[in-house]
Amino acid sequence: MNIILFSPNNYSNYSLAVYELLLKNNLRIENIFCLNNSIIRVFKLFKKSPFEFSSKIFNRLFFPNNYYKTNINIEGLLDFRNKLKVNLKSLNETRNFNTKLSFFENFNNSDCIKEVKKLNPDLIIFTGGGIMSKAMLDIPKIGILNCHMGILPDYRGMHVAEWTILNDDYDKIGCTCHLMEMKVDTGRVLDIRKIKLDHIKSINELYSVFEKNMCESILSSVIKLKKNRNYCKFISKETPLYYRMKNYNKKKVLKKILNYNK
Repeated sequence: MNIILFSPNNYSNYSLAVYELLLKNNLRIENIFCLNNSIIRVFKLFKKSPFEFSSKIFNRLFFPNNYYKTNINIEGLLDFRNKLKVNLKSLNETRNFNTKLSFFENFNNSDCIKEVKKLNPDLIIFTGGGIMSKAMLDIPKIGILNCHMGILPDYRGMHVAEWTILNDDYDKIGCTCHLMEMKVDTGRVLDIRKIKLDHIKSINELYSVFEKNMCESILSSVIKLKKNRNYCKFISKETPLYYRMKNYNKKKVLKKILNYNK
C-alpha cells in the first residue's frame, strides 16, 4: 500500500508516533509531507486562534516533555513512543528509514497537489495541518485518513474531548478514525476507541492519552483498509450540532476531571 503521511510540523510527537507505530508493524511510509514552521505561518496560527496556539500548539511544539507528561497510573503518548523504541527526534530522521521528507507552506497549494498526484498514493494519513481542499481529497485512491478527537457523529467540531466531559457524557469520550470529506467530521468510519478518565488528573494528560489511542486507531484502520479497501464500519453524516472552541471552559473541565477521579 502506497501511503503518504501529512504532518503539521517537523517535531510533532503525534506524527512521529504514528510513523514509528506503522514502522514497527511493517507498514512503510515512503513519503512524508510536512508544513514549514515559518514565522509567517506561526503568526497566522496565533492570529487565527490565540487561545488554541498558547494552550496547545506552542506547548506541544516547544515543551513536549511537559505537555505530554503523565502520572504513573496511565500511559500517554511519550510512554507509548518509549515502548516502541524507535525514538526519532524529528521527522528529518525518518530519512534513515528511506523515507522522503518534503516541506510545503500549505497542503492545498498547487505545488503540494502536483507532488501528491505524481506519487499516486493509495492512502494519505493526516496528522494535522488544516482543512483539505476537494482537489487534495480526490487524489488518493482510498482517501485521506483522519483520527478525530471525538466519537462521531455525536461530537463534531472543536475541543470535543472536553465537551463530552462538560456534558457529563462519559460513555462517549473517545476518538474516531474516518476518511475525510468536504464536510467537516463526516465520512466513512473505520475505527472507534472509547477512552476512560480513570487516573487522569489534568487536561494535558487527557490529550496525551487521547493521542496514544489515536495512533492505535490509525494502525487498526490501515490494517483494515489493507485487507479490504472498501471497509466501512458506518457512514458518519453531518449533524446540526457542531461544537466550537469559543464555548470552551477549561477550568470547569478540569474540575469535572478531578471530581470524576475522587
